[in-house]
Amino acid sequence: MSMITIVWLTVAIYFFFMALIAIRILVRKQFWQRMVRILLIPVLIALVLMASVFYLRAQDQTSTKYAILLVDKVDVMGSPSEDATLLFSLHEGVKFRVEQFNDGWAKIRLDNGDVGWVKKDVFEII
Repeated sequence: MSMITIVWLTVAIYFFFMALIAIRILVRKQFWQRMVRILLIPVLIALVLMASVFYLRAQDQTSTKYAILLVDKVDVMGSPSEDATLLFSLHEGVKFRVEQFNDGWAKIRLDNGDVGWVKKDVFEII
């Protein structure tokens, strides 16, 4: 889900939760009291889950490291090893996300979703 979708869902669930609390306080009919009591806990759980997803996505976006390829051409491998499967090649100036480091290698993700491993000394973090 995109960040906008997560935000809107979280806000919608929050307002629904607040409406349930208002109904619980203001309406005295037993039927509505019982319905609110049944709905309150699942809506609260959904609110906590969506807020957690929102928090984790926000953390991921603020802590993401981007890099630029500095060499003319580099082969992107399937695992952090010289003898791994060649997935694709990149050329100088390509911007990508660095997701993980492992023994002189970096796991990268391109904007199109392609993922692979390159040596750490072929790019610069921006």
